[in-house]
Order: sequence, then structure tokens, then C-alpha cells
Amino acid sequence: MSNASGYKIYPSCQLQSSSDGSFVYEATYTIEDKNGLRGEPIKVVGTFQSADEAIAAAQAAGEKLLSQMH
Repeated sequence: MSNASGYKIYPSCQLQSSSDGSFVYEATYTIEDKNGLRGEPIKVVGTFQSADEAIAAAQAAGEKLLSQMH
């Protein structure tokens, strides 16, 4: 997803084993600038029960970061 300033957010998630033996998702996102340069992945605080929930959290965190930059 991109915004007016030309930055794009790339959310992702990865399935992880939790301390109690169950599986949870960890969410990350990267930001790409208008020149196509991507930063390092940023981990979203918390764990999520589904991939959809993790992706949504990563997207929201990326959007929040960009809104604070402009």
C-alpha cells in the first residue's frame, strides 16, 4: 500500500512457536521510499492468533509511523 508521499508499506508475518508450545504469528513491516529503497524490517510488538490479524497490525503500525513522519 502506498500513500501520498510515495512511501510504500510491506507488511509480513511469520509463524512462531510460543513458550507454551502453541503457535502464534509475529508481524513485521518494511517501508520503501519513493526511490525504491527499502529499510530494515520493523517488528510489531505482540503476537497474533492469525496471519490476517498479524498483517493488519503490521499495516496499521507502518501507517502510524508514516503519519508521524509527515
